[in-house]
Amino acid sequence: MIKITLQQLLCIILFCTLLIPYVSTQEIVDDNFIDNDLDNDAELDEIELDKSFVNHEEVNHEEVNKVEFDDDEERMRNVKMPHVDGKKEKIVKKIDIPKIIHQYVKSKENISNHIQNNINSWKSLNSNWEYRLYDYSDMKNFMENEYSKLVDLWNVLDYDEKIHMWKYAVLDKVGGAYINANCYCTKPIDEWLNKFDTSNIILGLDYLIIPDKILNEKKITDSIQFNIRTIISAPGHEILSKMPFYIHRYRVLGNLNAIEADPYYRQYGRTFFSAGTALFTESVFDYLIENNVVLENIVNGGLVKDVAILNSHGFSYESTDINNLPDDVYSLYYPEKAKLKEKNDYIL
Repeated sequence: MIKITLQQLLCIILFCTLLIPYVSTQEIVDDNFIDNDLDNDAELDEIELDKSFVNHEEVNHEEVNKVEFDDDEERMRNVKMPHVDGKKEKIVKKIDIPKIIHQYVKSKENISNHIQNNINSWKSLNSNWEYRLYDYSDMKNFMENEYSKLVDLWNVLDYDEKIHMWKYAVLDKVGGAYINANCYCTKPIDEWLNKFDTSNIILGLDYLIIPDKILNEKKITDSIQFNIRTIISAPGHEILSKMPFYIHRYRVLGNLNAIEADPYYRQYGRTFFSAGTALFTESVFDYLIENNVVLENIVNGGLVKDVAILNSHGFSYESTDINNLPDDVYSLYYPEKAKLKEKNDYIL
């Protein structure tokens, strides 16, 4: 029988006490080694996945760059804008444009020979279109009966502002062609419509002042305007139906003296901003901006979704001679007392 002295027993206990931490340390090291192996394998897998993903993206990017669009409309629609990327474009359906011409005169009983000749030009070249002539009484009746929800806003406007709001309202409600009485028809309206048979609204560019440095910028500027003397539209188009909102908003901002600070305010006058060209241009741009339009793409006109845009000759050409006109003039600005500003082809 083995006899163990007290001294030997104490030595054994001490040895075991020293051995336990060593064994535990070795187990931790082994576990860490296994975990590190697993982590390294996972990282390698992720690296391979990343490489695969990057290569896939590069291939797709190259394929996209090789895409050739069939027409200008498709090219314009694929120009991306950071603040609308990923936003779903609205589905637009083709709506028939009624064959109705709307014109306004101050008095039906006192029409000058010059204005009557302008009116006759629209009637004679568009005999298959219904013609409607309005004076102030007709305009007031229309707003009270057909646009009654917004007649309170219309009632507080100035005379010129009322004409503009009525113009947008009659096209929004009825549709057709609004033509200023100072405009002369050079070609049948059907000829314009046939060129843009997928459009719901036809607009003309006014004169342009576009420095090269902003041609590629995607923002509203004071450098481009849309003509409001001639507008053709299907009823209910968003550009027109939103105009009462813009007019009301201007009145709020105008009361805050926010608009009068504009350096062009004195040059163009209040109506230009409160209900006229500047405000209409803003509504047009708000609609077009959803389709990623760049100024450079519409300098010469074109079709953007359901909006047909004519170049600056189409509706904005001014002349005192109706016989020698460019071929792309459709609605000539031909006022009785012409004060031409030499703005035709004014593109910088």
